[in-house]
Amino acid sequence: MRIVAASEAQSDFSRILDDVEQGESLLISRNGKVIACLDPEPILDVDPKRLQRKLWARHDLEKWVTKLSLEEMFSARDQSNI
Repeated sequence: MRIVAASEAQSDFSRILDDVEQGESLLISRNGKVIACLDPEPILDVDPKRLQRKLWARHDLEKWVTKLSLEEMFSARDQSNI
């Protein structure tokens, strides 16, 4: 993994992003200390609309779960066949 100084990353940001887009992970340092890591985004082989539906379903579930008390969550867990 290559270490890039923050000053270099700032002046050559487009090239840095190109390297990350090509699959390279980079560490960014300032004053000799690593402060950040840039990793390429994993390629998702998922239909964007399907992914959006899953995210909304999770969001709705999180809203519902936060309304339950701890006792209700344990009760639901104990009654499930999972």
